[in-house]
Amino acid sequence: MISSIFEEWLVNFAKKMRNRARKVLLVLDNATCHAHGAQLKNFKLLFLPPNTTSKLQPLDHGVMKCFKMEYRQCALRHVIARMDGCESACQLPKKISAGDTLDWIKTSWKKIGLEMITKCFVSCGISSREVERELDLFDEQTAEDQLAELSKLAGIEYDPESF
Repeated sequence: MISSIFEEWLVNFAKKMRNRARKVLLVLDNATCHAHGAQLKNFKLLFLPPNTTSKLQPLDHGVMKCFKMEYRQCALRHVIARMDGCESACQLPKKISAGDTLDWIKTSWKKIGLEMITKCFVSCGISSREVERELDLFDEQTAEDQLAELSKLAGIEYDPESF
């Protein structure tokens, strides 16, 4: 992803949430594409400290692994089903269309299920009740102070501009 695509998505998502009178706390890693210049009234962006994504990101705690396994199964089934119609292995990739890959993505995502996603959030220490409670109690200054302290304890340089 590039920052212009992220910013376009962010602005559109912010409009949807504003129209629904929703306030949003969006937690992001430090990917360079997350840079933006948008003015967001109903949004708070919280950037994770550097080098902590693998510990704090629910997708890294199993969601992506399950998705990739399901996707590979779809791709392998497709290849195996078409092996007899090919004279060489070089022809197999040519029989895969963009539509096939989109179908595999859709199928793979549906197979993951809410239970797996919930377990991955819980493994990061995040549950829906805790999130709701924390959002009600969220104080930006306190959060920034805590992040500065955690960064110091972890030996990571704290940059208030990144938060």
